[in-house]
Amino acid sequence: MNNEEVIINQDDDFNKKNESLPPQNERRSVEPTITIHGSCNNEMDCGCKSCSEEKSPPRFIFAIGRIYYSLPNESVKRELYEAFKRYHIDRSIISQIGGERKALNQLLSGDTRRENRYIARQLCWTFNLAGRSPIYILVPSDPMDYDLLIDTLDTPEQYGIPINGAQTIDLIVGILGPVSPAGLCGPLILPMVRVDQIQTFRIEDVRTQLRDNWTESLNLDKEKFNETAEELFNRLLDMASNEGSTDEMRAFNYAALRSPTIYTDITKFIVQNNYRLENIIPKPVKVIGNTKLVEIIFYFRTTDTGGFVDMYSLEVDVSGEFPFLASPFIRYFGR
Repeated sequence: MNNEEVIINQDDDFNKKNESLPPQNERRSVEPTITIHGSCNNEMDCGCKSCSEEKSPPRFIFAIGRIYYSLPNESVKRELYEAFKRYHIDRSIISQIGGERKALNQLLSGDTRRENRYIARQLCWTFNLAGRSPIYILVPSDPMDYDLLIDTLDTPEQYGIPINGAQTIDLIVGILGPVSPAGLCGPLILPMVRVDQIQTFRIEDVRTQLRDNWTESLNLDKEKFNETAEELFNRLLDMASNEGSTDEMRAFNYAALRSPTIYTDITKFIVQNNYRLENIIPKPVKVIGNTKLVEIIFYFRTTDTGGFVDMYSLEVDVSGEFPFLASPFIRYFGR
C-alpha cells in the first residue's frame, strides 16, 4: 500500500465518524448544567449514573433568612468596578459602609438593568441564617429570577442581626442540590439550592398586617391583642431561623411566615383564656399514602398560676415543594 492509499483510507474513516454530526451551522454549543438531587430530565443531566435508574426523591427547602452576594474572584470584581465607572456611579456611595451594595443595586436597577444583567449572573448569591455564615449557594431555576435576587439589594446590610431584629427577611423555596464545585463561589464550598421562589418581607409590614387582624367583632382589647400577636410573631420567627431542609423545619417555617390566619386564631385563644405560650414543638412527619403531614403542638400555661393548662395543634402538609395548612388550630388529644 502506497502513501496515497493510506491518506485516502484515513479520510474515509474520518468521514464515517462524522456522518452522524449535523452541519456546522446547525451545531449548538453545550452549556454547563447544574445537577439537582433527585432530578432527571431533559434539562438537567443526572451525571455519571443513567437517568433510567431509580432516583431518590428531591429534598425540598423552605427557609427564612437573608440573601447576600459576594464576588467570586478578582476578574468579576474588576469588571464590576469598571462598570461603576462606565455608568458614572458616584464614588462617594461606594466608599460608604455598605456602599458597594448600594452601588450594585443602582447599577442593576432602572434603565441599565437589562444590559448589566450579565454581572448579576457572575455574582455568588448566598443564603444566610440571621447572624450566621452562609449555608446555601442559590441558583435560580429560571434566569428571569435574577431580578428577584437583584431586588434583595434594595435593603440595608444586616450582618449579625438576629432575624426578629432585622428590617427585612428573605424566604427561599427550592430543591437541594449537590455541594458546589471548587471555585464557583471563591473559597465557599456549600450545598447548592435550585431556587423556585424568592420573597422579601419587610418586618414592619408583617407586624402591621398582624395588627390589622384585630376587629371589633373579636370583643378583645385591641392593645392586648396587638401586643400578643407581635410577641407570638417574634417568637415564631426566632425559632424559624433554621436550615429549612427537613419536613419538620419546613412546616414550622411555613407556619411562622406564610399563614397569617394562624396568628389570629392563636392570639385570640391566648387573650381570651389569659394564657401564655410555653412551648412549640413540631412532631416527626407522619406519612399517609403519598401525603406527608407535620403536626405542630402548642403548649400553654396560665399567666396567673403558671400551671399547665392545655395543648393545641395544627397540621401542615409537606408532601410537595410548597407546604400548606392541612388542618386548623384545634385542641390536641395526644394522638
